[in-house]
Amino acid sequence: MKKRLLSVIAIALLASASTLNAQEKWTVSVKGTPLLSWMHNSDDKDLPGFDSKSKFAANFGLGVEYAFTKNIGIGLDALYSLQGRKFDYSGTEVNQKNNYIKVPLYVTYTTPLSQGVSFTGKLGPQLSILTDSKIEAGNQETDTKDQFKDLTFGGMANAGFDFALSKNIFLNTGVRFDYDFTNAEDKGYAGYPAGRAKTYNSSLGLEVGLKYRF
Repeated sequence: MKKRLLSVIAIALLASASTLNAQEKWTVSVKGTPLLSWMHNSDDKDLPGFDSKSKFAANFGLGVEYAFTKNIGIGLDALYSLQGRKFDYSGTEVNQKNNYIKVPLYVTYTTPLSQGVSFTGKLGPQLSILTDSKIEAGNQETDTKDQFKDLTFGGMANAGFDFALSKNIFLNTGVRFDYDFTNAEDKGYAGYPAGRAKTYNSSLGLEVGLKYRF
């Protein structure tokens, strides 16, 4: 299932790239985001001795965008995201490390603010594909991939500025937030108690990238 999805994503990006020379409204970009990551669960926060913490992480990847008009367009990213959560439980620091391939499909809105500077907003749905999961507690690390779902679905929003470095090259920056609407945990895992609340991934960071307009 995951291999099929990754193949579809790769074909979509390659198909888009193959038409770039024939279009003037396409852009390609490389980007990275230092971020804070959380996994929200209402049951966990009520546990005695549980203290949730923000986890510093990052994502990086590629993007393709197409402008329908001067202001409105559509974009597709493929990002590798290192995330999860950290917490203290009864005096032990725990680091849950979940890595995803994130595929957001979004509408873009761009408007010039001054010469060489534009505001850009992005909003749309996002698919996340789990690639790896481990939990680190003390000096022990355990594989936890069977405790989490392979796919989650959510949304993303990004607001920031594009700075023209030349006619075709732009520095783009933006505050990026995403949140999953579906449970990150696999309810079929026997270690979860009956009736456990759902766990939702979220992250907040500053995206920085270079964009090339054809």
